Amino acid sequence: MKTLNILLFVIIVIPLYSQEDSLKYSDFSCSCIKSLPNKTMPDSFKLGLKYPNPGAYYGYEYFSIPDTSLVKFKVSDIHSKIVTQTEYYLLLQGNYQLTWINLLKPIEDFKSGVYYLEMTAISPKNYKQVFKGDKRVLLVK
Repeated sequence: MKTLNILLFVIIVIPLYSQEDSLKYSDFSCSCIKSLPNKTMPDSFKLGLKYPNPGAYYGYEYFSIPDTSLVKFKVSDIHSKIVTQTEYYLLLQGNYQLTWINLLKPIEDFKSGVYYLEMTAISPKNYKQVFKGDKRVLLVK
C-alpha cells in the first residue's frame, strides 16, 4: 500500500496595522443608534438635548456628524466610573438619535442620578480624534 504524503499549507494573514489602526469598530448595527432622515446635512459635530423629557430614561439624544467618522459613546457616573460604553461605530455624515433605553441595558441596573454622556469621534482616514463632547444627564426612574 502506498502512503500518500500531503503537504498542508497554512496561510497566516497578519494585518500590518499600527496600534492606532487596530480600533475595534462595527458597521452601523447598534440598536441604540438610529439614522434620521433630514434634508440638510450638518456642517459641525453636535451633541443635542435630551428629548422629550430630559430626566426620563426612555428619551432620545440627538447628535450630528459632518463627515464619516468612527463614533463611540460612553456613560459614566458622578464618580467618573464607566457604567456602559459602545464600540466604535462607522457612521456616515448625517443626523442621528441615540436611544437611552437601548444604551442602558438592562435598565434595572441603573439608579436614578446624574450621569455623564461622552461622545468621541475619530476620523477613519488618519485615526485622529476629531471631536470629543460630553454632557451631564439626569436619569430619573
